[in-house]
Amino acid sequence: MKLDSSLISLILRLFAGIIFKIHSLDNREALGGHLIRFQQTVGGVDVKDGGIGIVMNGNKQVVMASGPFFRDVNVNPAPTLSAEQARGAADADLSQFHANIPDYINNLLQTGMSSLTEKAGFINNEQPRLGIYPTADGYRLIWKVAKFSTNPLL
Repeated sequence: MKLDSSLISLILRLFAGIIFKIHSLDNREALGGHLIRFQQTVGGVDVKDGGIGIVMNGNKQVVMASGPFFRDVNVNPAPTLSAEQARGAADADLSQFHANIPDYINNLLQTGMSSLTEKAGFINNEQPRLGIYPTADGYRLIWKVAKFSTNPLL
């Protein structure tokens, strides 16, 4: 049974004006019904772990709704750094952990490091993404920057 778009649209209209801006993230059939996950966003930026999940039975009746959703997320979604500036800042922050590894150890580890780089090096091609994270002092707009490195080892 496929959940029709008019029902999803109704759910979005019910929640969008009351709680927060949301968009459908996931809709899958399960347990004879549907699991629907809506992602909380502010200005088009995802709020970490924010959203609402809905469980519907086979008759399209809501049997459960859960969060977490966050109220009063008041963050300017316009970043002060570009994605490339954020990547550069992450590189600069991580450079302090660089370890000078002796050549004889590098030679011993070369095969393993090459294999790791081949399998996980694609992470460095991920584009930085904006996110909103809850903190003790409210919410913060952040850049999520993925980084793969074989250094430091120790």
